Amino acid sequence: MSAGLLTARLLIAAVFLAAGVGKLANRRGFRRTLGDFGVPERMAPSMALLLASAEIAIAAALVPSPTARAAAIGAVALLVAFCTVIGRTLRRG
Repeated sequence: MSAGLLTARLLIAAVFLAAGVGKLANRRGFRRTLGDFGVPERMAPSMALLLASAEIAIAAALVPSPTARAAAIGAVALLVAFCTVIGRTLRRG
């Protein structure tokens, strides 16, 4: 495995870990943010926990080589979902 690939995986893992931990550290604020993006209030607490957990799991799975490919696919899927929701929210105004 190349050092560049490992470095890229570690950097992406650090970003996902920071995002997940940040969401857990400010759950109330993140639930409000989810509401701003159109998530129903009753679903916001479970969605907040699910997203933060997914980001942390992806970060952990990016580090070992055997799980890195699946984690990268999960990371791309999560980023596409985020971009889609942000785009939809921007269109709404």
